[in-house]
Amino acid sequence: MSKDKIKSLDVRDQCRMKLPIWYGSRDNYLHGFREVLANASDEITNNFDSGIIDVRLSDDRKLMSVFDSGRGIPITGETDGVKNYELLFLRLFSGTNYDNLENGKVTTGTNGSGVCILNYTSKLFVVDSYINSKHSKLVFKNGGELDGEKFNTDANIKHGTCITFELDDEVYTNTTYNVDDVKDILNSLAGSNEKLTINFEYADENITYHYDSIEDYLIENSINTITNTHSFSQKDYNVDNELNMISCSWNVSTEPFQQTYLNYTYLKDNGAIYDGFIDGMRKVFSKESKSKFTTTDIEMSFGFVISVLSTNVEYANQTKFSTNKQLYKKLVSDYIVSNMEIYKAENPQEFDKIVKHLQTINQFNTKAESSIKNIKKKLSEKQTIFNKIPNLIDCKEKDVAKRILCICEGKSALSSILDGKTDSHGVFPLRGKILNCLKASEDKMFNSDVIVGLLSSLGADVAHNKKGGIKVVFPQDSLRFSKIYIMVDFDFDGIGSILPLLLTVFYKLAPQLINEGRIYLCETPKYEIVMNKTEEDLVAFYDEDLEKLKETLKDGTYTMHYIKGLAELSSKSIKMCLSGEYNNTKLLTMNDIEKSVKELELWMGNDVIKRKDYIMNNFDGGDIIE
Repeated sequence: MSKDKIKSLDVRDQCRMKLPIWYGSRDNYLHGFREVLANASDEITNNFDSGIIDVRLSDDRKLMSVFDSGRGIPITGETDGVKNYELLFLRLFSGTNYDNLENGKVTTGTNGSGVCILNYTSKLFVVDSYINSKHSKLVFKNGGELDGEKFNTDANIKHGTCITFELDDEVYTNTTYNVDDVKDILNSLAGSNEKLTINFEYADENITYHYDSIEDYLIENSINTITNTHSFSQKDYNVDNELNMISCSWNVSTEPFQQTYLNYTYLKDNGAIYDGFIDGMRKVFSKESKSKFTTTDIEMSFGFVISVLSTNVEYANQTKFSTNKQLYKKLVSDYIVSNMEIYKAENPQEFDKIVKHLQTINQFNTKAESSIKNIKKKLSEKQTIFNKIPNLIDCKEKDVAKRILCICEGKSALSSILDGKTDSHGVFPLRGKILNCLKASEDKMFNSDVIVGLLSSLGADVAHNKKGGIKVVFPQDSLRFSKIYIMVDFDFDGIGSILPLLLTVFYKLAPQLINEGRIYLCETPKYEIVMNKTEEDLVAFYDEDLEKLKETLKDGTYTMHYIKGLAELSSKSIKMCLSGEYNNTKLLTMNDIEKSVKELELWMGNDVIKRKDYIMNNFDGGDIIE
């Protein structure tokens, strides 16, 4: 077949093969759930004064059901000669939200593609619709194949829609829902929309989420506040027939809670609405106090929940995590300025109190800026005039997406890894003791040669965080490796000490890399077996693997080597481990690393009583003595 043959994908393949175009990544398994939830919210918001959404998650955390008390989705009948359910669930860009400018609807969905993509990327997708006490049902399997249908049977439910689905593990990298993530999504939606009461059921848990206002939501999530929470009433802006309705609640806090919403969708990556709030507050307080407050000063001081409802909604992309629409920034900035001027006139003493707080924060940040400059200098100093970083053995591969940094335990393993690595693998041997970052100060962490060398190897930069400290960031254009393989001896020192200490470095200083799914534990074989006649090399990672292997080698003679550490591995075994063909690399999630950090805290923290209780409850006297 010609390499240049033109190929056209059908709708199913457009959704399955090109999922990252729609959802940003195959890792974004939560997005389909968000789409179904958004449709349920839109239905209630635009047609009822209040409504209920019931969410149920199966015990194995794979099957999700979302019911809304709306009018029921019209899956019977046809539109322009095409079955409604085909338009809704089997075609991209088919929906009812293309005329929102004319009909004044406020919706999350605009493209008419979300649930269609979810259907094609699910192994099971079921729609139950209830209209006027009549039940209609569709069952799709294997990514959009219609497996059953029935229409207009009698039902006890008057109206509503239930969508049940199980993601296809051939499409997504993960299909098991994290319960805490689901709860966060539900709580956030309820916090932005007082019309909704959301019930969540999983195993023995039954939780209800409802807030009477965004002010209640902000109060619930605020800690260490300096002022009372204040709300600005909704204001409508009509620009070129586009209606935008803005409302906001805010307070001043030493640990500000900040969330922005567009059509009840939480913009976790912020964008124009967030920027508008910061810009408006900075204008007001800089003008009134004659101080040059920075964006960082405002970010570190104000907690807020701000909601924009738009009839011409515009997100940065299909994932709906941000918006770049500059009209939103301008309107929100104007809204904040005009309302804060009224607030100043009505609350002069409170206003002055906020000014003094901002001045204190500004002074603190000016000093912190000096610290950031020093750390930036340290990170850059680790590169010599030959553009090399001490300890780092770089790789020849230029494409960052293919570059993998192998962090190994000391010099002893270096020879084997260098012999077995490919041009895509860089190596950073840990030379010197890893600092326990669990309780260490920022100064101590950034004075560690091991930590600064590792961060430099990865292309780190530093900036302010919103709590006044320093955060490590990895801009896409400076990130030097796409994946990190941690390789340690599988003994008490390696797994019990070096690994958790290293993971704590990432947990404290570089959570961005954890959240982006870049950190892996690269397991190495425990046994190497050499066939005496053929000199064929075989490996076993665990004792049970060895026993299975022995069963197949009964008739042959072989020599078995027990591997005590990385240094004893052959270059062939290292090459095999780094090839990615043996399922020996485990992605370390934030949950995995948090468990490791907790264990480190138990064994190396200051709470002696908790450590003693753990030992007494988990070991008998004989075990301890031995």
